[in-house]
Amino acid sequence: HLSIRRQRQMCIRDRLMHLDERNNTRIANADFLTQELSKVPGVIPPYCPPDCKHVYFFYNVRFDPKAAGVDCEPRRFRIAVEKALYKEGALVGQWQTMPVPAQDIFQSKLGYGGSSYPWSLNEAKGIKYEYKADDYPVAKQLCDTYTIVHGIHAPNGIELMKKVVEAFHKVFGNLGQALDHADDAIYPGPDGKLYGAG
Repeated sequence: HLSIRRQRQMCIRDRLMHLDERNNTRIANADFLTQELSKVPGVIPPYCPPDCKHVYFFYNVRFDPKAAGVDCEPRRFRIAVEKALYKEGALVGQWQTMPVPAQDIFQSKLGYGGSSYPWSLNEAKGIKYEYKADDYPVAKQLCDTYTIVHGIHAPNGIELMKKVVEAFHKVFGNLGQALDHADDAIYPGPDGKLYGAG
């Protein structure tokens, strides 16, 4: 029997052997989505400068309700669109649902083993820390307006990306209906949850 360590090494080596191929698949899928989704008013695909290369571990899009011709709070719009896309078979959801300083570890300052370390070091010197999500308006706005389009990884290809684009066109062609169902108990996501819907 191979040791667990040896098995892990072989697995990593196998992944590295296919890295370029898998990166190229994601890039092709992402480039197709960017080209097509940029035609949908209200969808803002990711931008990659021409002199850079993006391998798209995640494919994030942002939503702009005003550009879509809708008068709606951005977070509610994003949630409605995510739910409608899920109903159409497109797997979407959020990874980061709040600015990092709004997360429990920063809010509670419990620190390592409940010791309040590392905050306690500076607080003993009179340095106080406040973590307010409102102090990070750009990060908050991003969390309110973005979603991840899942499925860009191999073995998925352009045929699946075409179906994703069809779902976007259908949803953005019927935004009134999507908004009517914004409060439906639908929780899409790879784990059955719509990230950030709560």
